[in-house]
Amino acid sequence: MKIVKLDQIIQSLVNSDKIFLNYKCEPLLSSGENYGSVMLDIRIKFRRSNEFSYKDEVINCVAKTCPPRGFMWFLFNTPVTFKKEIGYYTTIVPKLIEFCAQHKFTLDSYAKCYGARISLEHKFTLDSYAKCYGARISLDECSEEVDDDACLLLENLKCVGYNTLDRFLGLDYNCTQSLIRDLAVLHAVPIAYKCKHPGIFESFRPILKKGINSVFSESTIEQTCKRYQEFMYDKHLELLPRVRTGYRKIANYAKPLEKTNPLFQTITHNDLWVNNIMTKFEVGRIMNKFVDFQILEYSSLADDLVFFLYSSVQIEVLQKHLEYFIAYYYNTI
Repeated sequence: MKIVKLDQIIQSLVNSDKIFLNYKCEPLLSSGENYGSVMLDIRIKFRRSNEFSYKDEVINCVAKTCPPRGFMWFLFNTPVTFKKEIGYYTTIVPKLIEFCAQHKFTLDSYAKCYGARISLEHKFTLDSYAKCYGARISLDECSEEVDDDACLLLENLKCVGYNTLDRFLGLDYNCTQSLIRDLAVLHAVPIAYKCKHPGIFESFRPILKKGINSVFSESTIEQTCKRYQEFMYDKHLELLPRVRTGYRKIANYAKPLEKTNPLFQTITHNDLWVNNIMTKFEVGRIMNKFVDFQILEYSSLADDLVFFLYSSVQIEVLQKHLEYFIAYYYNTI
């Protein structure tokens, strides 16, 4: 298992005093945990030297690569969504960092303290992302098409203490509150940027356009039913027409929900649940990182909030505190 010409991707990490030596690569996730991409655990070894001595150092990374061509490539519309995520990390995030620095809003994508109150003015630190070490869509630097050699190289958050929480257990009150706070900041910064720099924000639109093939499009419904047919017991094949009908009914219900008041539109993650959040616990604080931005969009901020609450929070916590969580998000943003 290897990444062809990894040195192409990590040029920003190499300089006259720091050279690339080698790397080790192995699967990051167990079989069945990969959805729209293949995740690899990468350990890159560098040598930093001067005229008197040298010192070796290792950077722990996660390489996100394309899924095998086939159903998942089609479902996740990989040629579009992979390019979207690269665009987010390499184009949009740096602009947001620059914007917040100009307006003295503390935004440090790589700081250890995330979302904490740091002054009487209730400033927040937006530390929502893993570090991005480099990316490419193809070995051909002139190509604009995503191919099998596309790669996004990110910081390995597990190596700095972040972990994914138990999706079967769900999030408790404290974790939910901390994530709502951080989500509000994640949404608020693009809204502010859009108001101050509408022209530049408009240039982000190709990255933010709808990228994934709709789960309820006719072609996807047919592809999904074909996959079901391959694995279903013969005695259950008679249920396939009902499955198709069910998908189409849901699609009809979902269409009116696509209309959104522009006032409440921002850059949304669009798949914000436990599996796409990594959390680190330290004494007195909870820190969060959002991952997997491949289907981000420009859409209603409510999409992320509602999906997160109903997919990721413990039922008893949600039943007791739902109205408070929504009010807390509103007051934070």
